[in-house]
Amino acid sequence: MKKVFQRQINFGLNVNESPPTRDRLEITTSLPPTHIVGRENERNEILSKLIPYNDVQVGILAIHGLGRIGKTTLAQLIYKELENERHFNMTLWVHVSDEFNLEKVTRSILDSMDEVPFHGIPNLDMVQKLIQKKLKGKRYLLVLDDFWNEKPHEWEKLIRPLHQGAPGSVIIVTTTNSKVAEMVSTFPSYQLKKLSENDYFSLVCHYASHNELNAWAKLNALSSEIMEKCWGMPEEAISLGDQLRREHDEEKWNEIIVKWGEGYTFSEERNRSINSMRLHYSRLPSNLKPCLAYCSVIPKGLKFEKEWIVQLWMAQNFIAKRSEQSIRDIGNAYFDWLVARSFFQKTGISLNKDRYEYCIPDMVHEVVRHTSAEDCCIFELGKSKPANTIRHISIVFTREQLSYSPNPFIEIYCCKGLYTLLVIGDFLISHPLWLPDDLPNRLQKLRTLDLSFCNPAPLPRNNIGNLKHLRCLQLRNSNIQELPESVGNLYNLQTLGLGNCFNLRKLPKETRRLQKLLHLDLHLDHLVPNVIQKLESMPPYIGLLTNLQVLCRFVVSTKTHCGLNELRNMNSLQGGLSISNLDLVENSNDAANAKLQEKRHIERLEFLWRVNGGLHKCSKETIKRTELVLENLKPNSSIKELNIVGYSGGVLPTWLGSEYYSHLHAIFLSNCTNCIILPPLGNLPMLQDLHIKGMHSVKSISCDGFCGKNRICFPSLQKLVFENMTSLEKWTGHENCELPQLSELVLKDCTNLQSLTHNFPSLMKLTIESLPAFLGLRKYPSLKYLKLADAYSNWIWDSWRSFSSLLSLTLSQLSWQILPPGLPKILDSLQSLEISNCEYLTMLPDDWIPSGVTYLCIRQCPMLRELPKGLETLKELEDLEIQDCKNLELLPELNNLKSLTRLEISGCHSFVNLPGEGLPDALHFLSISDCPLFSMQFEDLQSPDRLKIKNVFSVWIDQKHFNCSRTQGESSTWRR
Repeated sequence: MKKVFQRQINFGLNVNESPPTRDRLEITTSLPPTHIVGRENERNEILSKLIPYNDVQVGILAIHGLGRIGKTTLAQLIYKELENERHFNMTLWVHVSDEFNLEKVTRSILDSMDEVPFHGIPNLDMVQKLIQKKLKGKRYLLVLDDFWNEKPHEWEKLIRPLHQGAPGSVIIVTTTNSKVAEMVSTFPSYQLKKLSENDYFSLVCHYASHNELNAWAKLNALSSEIMEKCWGMPEEAISLGDQLRREHDEEKWNEIIVKWGEGYTFSEERNRSINSMRLHYSRLPSNLKPCLAYCSVIPKGLKFEKEWIVQLWMAQNFIAKRSEQSIRDIGNAYFDWLVARSFFQKTGISLNKDRYEYCIPDMVHEVVRHTSAEDCCIFELGKSKPANTIRHISIVFTREQLSYSPNPFIEIYCCKGLYTLLVIGDFLISHPLWLPDDLPNRLQKLRTLDLSFCNPAPLPRNNIGNLKHLRCLQLRNSNIQELPESVGNLYNLQTLGLGNCFNLRKLPKETRRLQKLLHLDLHLDHLVPNVIQKLESMPPYIGLLTNLQVLCRFVVSTKTHCGLNELRNMNSLQGGLSISNLDLVENSNDAANAKLQEKRHIERLEFLWRVNGGLHKCSKETIKRTELVLENLKPNSSIKELNIVGYSGGVLPTWLGSEYYSHLHAIFLSNCTNCIILPPLGNLPMLQDLHIKGMHSVKSISCDGFCGKNRICFPSLQKLVFENMTSLEKWTGHENCELPQLSELVLKDCTNLQSLTHNFPSLMKLTIESLPAFLGLRKYPSLKYLKLADAYSNWIWDSWRSFSSLLSLTLSQLSWQILPPGLPKILDSLQSLEISNCEYLTMLPDDWIPSGVTYLCIRQCPMLRELPKGLETLKELEDLEIQDCKNLELLPELNNLKSLTRLEISGCHSFVNLPGEGLPDALHFLSISDCPLFSMQFEDLQSPDRLKIKNVFSVWIDQKHFNCSRTQGESSTWRR
């Protein structure tokens, strides 16, 4: 019982104990720290939004992110800047805290308006009326620091009196909760990221060395060890630096750094960070605490997708079923709740760019690791064995460790009650991992077996079916070719993950027996339509799995009971479904029997025919059958995305373009090479993204057919792409025909296209690539971003005066030797200019670059010998990149560029020296790489260029960091 009670406390399930409380000394003020590193860009980005703001309504900007990541410091920086500039009549700072009290916070706002607190005001109504009176006609800045409350009605009550301020008044709210940020913001909310490794290192160095040069040199040698301990938290860096400073024996610094955060040396600052996160954890709803604690089994830094975590939770019964919601939907809601409160953080998007990737922040991982230490374990091969009581384990190993311990599973056989086994290796996927035959018998209680992060050899053919309790089997990203037939005996299996298994040829015949299966993941991130898939067919009678919610891919086959009609009763399918090998459908009735129209939970559909390249040379009978198949695959009206690839019919189905599809927002038509006309897609009311590619038989697009018969065509379309349509000559339209919302237009490899006679009043981005016959558009009233590549006609130069509001211009693969003069007089609004892959370009006119440019990039122009002398006059230029200009010898003088903060030069093999007059004082970052002549002369300690860089904060030469802090006669230090 004592052990159970301790577990209850660890998981935060003890309702009788009060949650941890915050240190009351953490109340914040408007005064920022004396030394701040790495938040200049964030400060300037936010200030650029606030300074020009002059709306009648009060502007509200929320800064959100993980606790102790620096939100308050950033708000203090902004507050100080705006206070010094006297942009506001009144600047106010109020610390709110997690214990929200409407009257208390309102009184704090009133108190901050005067040096003397207001006492004796009896009620909230009078306080708010007094605030209104004091704010009337005044432009004010108010910071509400550390705001937690998620209740919209209480927020509305709080800001009622604040609407009385003058136009341009601003409220800044800092919060850990992205839901709060969305609730309060009128501006787009701002998510603050952790400090970069370089900024973290600089902050540690500042507090460790106090600018003593010897200490800097020692810290440079330890830079990689310091960065390994980086949580990205400023207070952590300060605390580590301070602890190093207090240790006078620098030989012991390495020991301090190694032990930092490993349970040996938790500083006061780190303990405060940990306690802050424990407070967040303690306030989680009871149903979410075990979900988050369980995630301690995931190694630090591992990236994952939402669906994977939800499937792990499902396998452990952490998700409570309620009402009519599916367990999957409830799990997704759990996950989103934790993301909103920064327990999980987005790191990017997956390879196929349709799903986000996430990770667990280091500080969160530290808290949940201690919370679940008795149940969860990350076991590194070669270290001490895990405790017998462990329920959930990850095995982490390298190729070298596997070489002397070929069976890493022996080490965990002592954990008889193991529920979760994740196997994670860092070696190449070509190196197989053998699963021992006795594992199913030794670990019979397993609910989750995940081999996705290594390359498993074939599974035990007979024994894998003995894992009767197994609910989640993940083999994603592996080279596995087939599964043992005994997988059909895993009656409790809910998830079978085979995503990105490109070599998978077949599934077990008895898959139909897995009646509890909810997820059969067969998706491929890199599916190429003209590559024959190795998966030959679906298993027979897969239609019996009527509870299946996720299928991802259905491979049509001519084998018995493996055809399209198996989809008939699978009406629980959700999300996306790709149906491939449709050219094998011999009877169009099979398509009708699939009854896609009854599958109302499918949101994304993809229809794939195998393509052998070029036009489809099909018989009339085949073309007619193909047309009937697609006509009978009519989806439900709930469909949101539709891809049709490799279709050989002569006309697209009648249902495509029907207003019935009121939710359809994205369409991709590719290699439908026999189609000569496009359907009336302009009728679709919610269509936002349309991509048409490789339809070589389309010569002309008529407005009457394509745009539809509604008064306003394409009412919601925002992006339109025509690509590789070699026969297309024109898109004709009426004089007054326009696409009102179109903001991005891409025309690529349409070699005969001459004109588009339509109006695009909202067009902001235009990309033109390989259109030799193109004559331009009618007008460009809103164009901000223009990308021109491989152009042969002169329409671009004739259209300069139409680009009066252009902000960004990219010119690529141009055939001219000298660009025509006169650009700066016309494009005075231009801020970004990029010139690339112009192999014949020898020079730019001296006055060619507009004076307002802040970013200039010239890359892969091998004949270019010098930059224009007009570069010296670009007072606004902040960022200059020169790459792969192999004949470039010299730079013009740059010391007059007062705004230049970043300079990067690479691949310029003729470049020798920096400008004679040196570099501008504002330069913060300098990188020079793959410039052999420069590197050769720079090796000389007496090189004049060494003096020219002495005031640059961050210098990188050939991808090595160069430390300019040295005394006369000392050699500079380097670090990677």
